[in-house]
Amino acid sequence: MPNETIITINRKFSRPSAELLKPFSDIPTGYVVDIQERRGALDCSIKPMFDFPSIAGPAVTVQTVPDDNLAPYLAMDVLQAGDVLVIANGGWTGSSVVGDLIAGMFKNIGVSAIVTDGAVRDVAGLKKRRLPLALTPEGTKTPVAEITIFLMLAVLRRLTFADSELRQGRWHINSLRPVSRNLKGRAIGYIGMGRIGQASAALAHAFGATGLYYDLIDTLDRQRAAALSLRFATLDEVIEQSEIVTLHIPSSPAARHIINADVIARMQPGAVIINTARGMLVDENALYEGLKSGHLGGAGLDVFESEPPKPDNPLLQLPNVVVTPHIAGGTRDAFQTKMRAIFENITRFYSGRDLNNQVDL
Repeated sequence: MPNETIITINRKFSRPSAELLKPFSDIPTGYVVDIQERRGALDCSIKPMFDFPSIAGPAVTVQTVPDDNLAPYLAMDVLQAGDVLVIANGGWTGSSVVGDLIAGMFKNIGVSAIVTDGAVRDVAGLKKRRLPLALTPEGTKTPVAEITIFLMLAVLRRLTFADSELRQGRWHINSLRPVSRNLKGRAIGYIGMGRIGQASAALAHAFGATGLYYDLIDTLDRQRAAALSLRFATLDEVIEQSEIVTLHIPSSPAARHIINADVIARMQPGAVIINTARGMLVDENALYEGLKSGHLGGAGLDVFESEPPKPDNPLLQLPNVVVTPHIAGGTRDAFQTKMRAIFENITRFYSGRDLNNQVDL
């Protein structure tokens, strides 16, 4: 594989400043990756932030823009038999690009494994060709849990409204007291109690909050639940008894609009909704009506049904809604942890060991 192969597709984002890149100037490269454009993100031809194992080999970087399905096909031109393809973002839209990769590229040139933190659609193609699939959940648990708590605090204390008002010369030293709340003592309802749900509950417990949670399969140890002041409940109980409802489940057809008009109507007056999971879980029209009517006290959203949200999205006009641009898992620390996990798996693959987090196909 060539040492320096850079394929650029419709590159629109500017190179970071020299000052921003300075800490990374002497760090060696070594990874095969596709990265979609993100405003303000490091150019993927820039060297990574830390040493990778030497076994990772030279880098092939593919730059693309959102909704551009060509990058994986161009990667075929430089990948060779025995290479490992790392998909850093599998969110391609339109035709089933990842499926085409598996059915076409893997068959023709014999790529040995695929490691991903994105979406793999053609699982049957992997199974047929006996290609191992490993997921990479590492790294995102902590930052997503932290921003979940941040959004709770920001909504409860009206932080973005207070910030905006102060910048316009309005000093609300007393007027926010009737509507501001502590996180301590709040009853938080968790829909989903996996890695991120548990990490969020641990942080909330440190603030003095209590909680109840619902999941399709309850895997939380009873002793651990008691230590975090949590109890398992039905979905209806979580909806009706919580002052804050926070979502921590993956997207699926069954989960679409799990927060809808009927659910919102049954929530406590003044309740808060937090979504750092997937935008499709919340019916945004119903959420807007619930907020506008005053039934809901606020919402903290890191994800949206359509991303990025349109400028005229009415949720963006409400002062009791705190929004962030799907950045919950996006920290330098999370990236380092994830990339270390990816290259640990590549090392394990080439040394004949089982992959961590390998999917049972």
